[in-house]
Amino acid sequence: MEFIILLMIIALSIFAIVRGVRAISDKNPKRMLGTNVLFRSENAKNYYRKIPSKDAKFIEQCPNGCAPVWLTFRYEDGEGNETRRDVSVIAYGYDYFGGYCHKRKALRTFKFERVVSDPVVYENQEAIPLDELFRFFQIGYDVDISSLVERSIPYGGGEVGVVGLGPDDEKMACSIAENKGIKVRKTVAKNITLLCAGYSVKDQFVMIAKGRSVPIVSLRTLEILLNIK
Repeated sequence: MEFIILLMIIALSIFAIVRGVRAISDKNPKRMLGTNVLFRSENAKNYYRKIPSKDAKFIEQCPNGCAPVWLTFRYEDGEGNETRRDVSVIAYGYDYFGGYCHKRKALRTFKFERVVSDPVVYENQEAIPLDELFRFFQIGYDVDISSLVERSIPYGGGEVGVVGLGPDDEKMACSIAENKGIKVRKTVAKNITLLCAGYSVKDQFVMIAKGRSVPIVSLRTLEILLNIK
């Protein structure tokens, strides 16, 4: 009888240990980073030129494939030291985001709460308010301007969707597009080739655009893109 009780105690102890390990691993930032991948793009491999081959393989293995977006920001480490970081972000979780750190020349994870300046997108030099950074990742902006130009998106006579912008920004987006002979739709219409979205864009619009492989860009990227074209 005592032997059976001892076996039951051992079994319960093993069960408790296994549950504890799972709970810890679920909170592991590197595990979290595998749950949300952003910035999918047909031209994703262009970004890998700036990343060592061994790390590029890691990026290519991310679920569904992704293209990193290069952010510059100031970051405070656990000891209170503040440094500038240039990071090609490839994924994010609730508390962390991660990618290739050009300063450390390695893959790193970063806490949202330790970013101490508004991050700036390297390609279009757009500053992202700190409190909007998580939403920026959720929307998954396509800032690969060279790819959009090569694919002629948007093109003269085409259509652009404009959603989730404030009144002034919406007016500016419409003016920029219409001056280039591009029709503006204030929704995710079937014929749009590009979606210009603000941080208040509805999730359903983002999902529809991604489902149709329609690039989603910020107002700043739209402005640069149409000035190039």
